[in-house]
Amino acid sequence: MKAVVYTLGCKVNDVESGSIIRGLEEMGYNVSREIEKADLYIINTCAVTAEAERKSRQTVGKVFKCNPEAKIIICGCASEKSPADFLEKGHTVYAVTGAQRKNKVLEIIKNGFEKDRLGVCIEEEKRYEEMPLPECLKTRNFVKIQDGCNRFCSYCVIPYLRGRSRSRSLESAAAWWHRDSAPVCYKWVTSCVIRVSGSHRRLPRRSRARLRRACLNSK
Repeated sequence: MKAVVYTLGCKVNDVESGSIIRGLEEMGYNVSREIEKADLYIINTCAVTAEAERKSRQTVGKVFKCNPEAKIIICGCASEKSPADFLEKGHTVYAVTGAQRKNKVLEIIKNGFEKDRLGVCIEEEKRYEEMPLPECLKTRNFVKIQDGCNRFCSYCVIPYLRGRSRSRSLESAAAWWHRDSAPVCYKWVTSCVIRVSGSHRRLPRRSRARLRRACLNSK
């Protein structure tokens, strides 16, 4: 089975797509990040600007042209903001999830596709949710350590879509490194967050230094 995971928006979205790709590969899917003919499409959308939302909606039409009979699952900020806009794009849009609880995408696929589509399946994420390790890259890998924001700036919609700030624990981040990054010897590992200062409460300066030392000393 062939699947496409197409990502719009920020690096955090990209890392989450990498986790979805890893989960799909473990289920036996052959996965691509480029729009091409496939049996399943997962579109990870963005809503940071009106243009990003427009491109997210356009992407549904593009994948529909590649294979009108393929199943389509939508996730991300744009679908969290306007789920009905994506659901009405066509009968092959099987499910619309949001920017939170992106593991829901993998849960839907594991449960199999029923005759009737699921429709809108948006859930709130109360705590930081662990996802599968992102797909392996050759020279650089990424670790997501924070999600959400508590600032609610007048110009920004992200806190309403990604929810309250929640951070990954130091133990979880270090375990990710030892399981995935250390054996491959990546040249760079990048920490990804939605709000940089939002990770400080759970991962203060001393802990961030400890995490860096743990990465450097991994064998």
